[in-house]
Order: sequence, then C-alpha cells, then structure tokens
Amino acid sequence: MHGEWAITFAAAKAAVLFIYSHQIRELADYERFIIRQFTAFVNPSQHIHVILLDKAICLQVARSNNILLTRYDRFGDLITHHVVI
Repeated sequence: MHGEWAITFAAAKAAVLFIYSHQIRELADYERFIIRQFTAFVNPSQHIHVILLDKAICLQVARSNNILLTRYDRFGDLITHHVVI
C-alpha cells in the first residue's frame, strides 16, 4: 500500500508543482508526514488507515480556502478517527 501511495503522490505532486511551484515545501513536508504515518504501522495490512487519513485530509483542505496540508493541528479529529486504533 505504501508503494502505491508513493507512486500516486509523486505523480500528483509533479502535476501540482507544474502550476504551483511555490507549494514545493508544503508538499514535501506533507509527504514526510504521511510516510511517518506509514512507518507507525508494522503490518502492511494496516496501511489502509493511512490511505484513508490522506484522503480525508486532502478532502478537508480542498473544501477550505485557508488550510494548508501542513496544518496538522487542524487534523486531530481525522488522525484520531483513521489512525488511532
């Protein structure tokens, strides 16, 4: 699951940075955050929790005009719901 996410994220990041090159730091920081979430789960079958967290964060950011992907303090409820088992 992590490998598939990494491939997909790399493609999405390239597309976003083509238009919004100023977001390179935000995307790099968010990528490191999600990778740390993957490493928290030893069992790869649990990686679905990280995938769902990523999806939920991206949806919340997309629906807002004032939240960055790196505002982890705004995602406490999502992290608790998807990752805390």
